[in-house]
Amino acid sequence: MNKQRLAILIVAGLGALATFMPWVKAPIVGTINGTKGDGWITLVLFAVPLVISLLNDKTKAVKGGLLYGAIIPSLLVGVIGIWKIIDFNSKMSDVGDNPFAKALGATVSIEFGLYLVVLAGISLPIVAFLIKDKEEESQ
Repeated sequence: MNKQRLAILIVAGLGALATFMPWVKAPIVGTINGTKGDGWITLVLFAVPLVISLLNDKTKAVKGGLLYGAIIPSLLVGVIGIWKIIDFNSKMSDVGDNPFAKALGATVSIEFGLYLVVLAGISLPIVAFLIKDKEEESQ
């Protein structure tokens, strides 16, 4: 398999797995996985580059429209993840202003799954453009 395709497959696979990991930890409720909300959207968006990396001749790099078809959904995932982090941070500041929540010591925290989704969404385009075979560079 081509190095670029393999890298896209691995990063998209990690991103897809991260949708099932914890995204938020809240008191009383506990840990909330990505699949309890927008994780299903990110899973579908990561499925696109996964499928594209397995299409056509696997010994050649992904080029042209297929390359952008793999990159654009992953960038959307990165935007969704960053938006969720900003949204959670604003909700956490609202909880922090509540005297009842302060008395209980309620803390809502973002978990590693959401950070991994953002990292995979942002790194997939970088990996797709940077990893090339030596034959491609000489052409």
